[in-house]
This record gives sequence, structure tokens and C-alpha cells, in this order.
Amino acid sequence: MRHTTDEIRGGGIARELGFFALYLVLIVLGLFVGLVIWREALYFVFYGWIDFGWWARFLYMTTVILGSFLLVVGLLAAEPYLNTGKQKGQLLRRFVRAAVPIAALGLIGWLVLIIGRAN
Repeated sequence: MRHTTDEIRGGGIARELGFFALYLVLIVLGLFVGLVIWREALYFVFYGWIDFGWWARFLYMTTVILGSFLLVVGLLAAEPYLNTGKQKGQLLRRFVRAAVPIAALGLIGWLVLIIGRAN
């Protein structure tokens, strides 16, 4: 993607930096929710509530692998979504649309951890 000199001087660099900053925040949020909060929450669910021995281990590992795969695919899909929003002047709106569900999933996982530690 080549930018003309007028686009770069007219806020193009600021838009690009904003895009990369918001995408980086989305990646960090997704990785924290997926690999820190939900990994612990799933560990509690499969080993705390339903301890079926090797079956619980299999379900935990499968769920973590599938969740990690979906996390990577979602973060890869967010890049063109945010990039299109940058071009249309809707970058912040699209960032919020992508970040709110991730934050909501993180909140749900955090509540599972709180309930699990209370019992």
C-alpha cells in the first residue's frame, strides 16, 4: 500500500500509528483473556467441578487447543476489519466492536475463577 505525500502529511501517519496501537491493544487483550484468564478458568472447570481422571485431562487439552486456535483466527481476522475501519474513518468504532466481546469473555472467565475460589 503506497501513500502519496499529501496523504502522509494529512494525518496518514497518525492514522497508521493509531491503527497499529489499537491493534496491539486488541492483541494484548485477546492474549490475556484467552491464555491467562480462560486457561485458568477451564482448568478449574475440568479439574474442580468434573474430575473424571484422564477424560477431564483430554477435555481440558482439547478445549485449550481449540480455544487457542479460535483466538489466533479471531486476531488475524481483526486486522483487516480494523484496517477497513481506518480507511472509512470508523477505526475507533470498529475497535470497540472487536474489544467489547473479548472483554466480556474475560469478565465471564474472571467470574468463573472467583466462584471457583470461593467454593
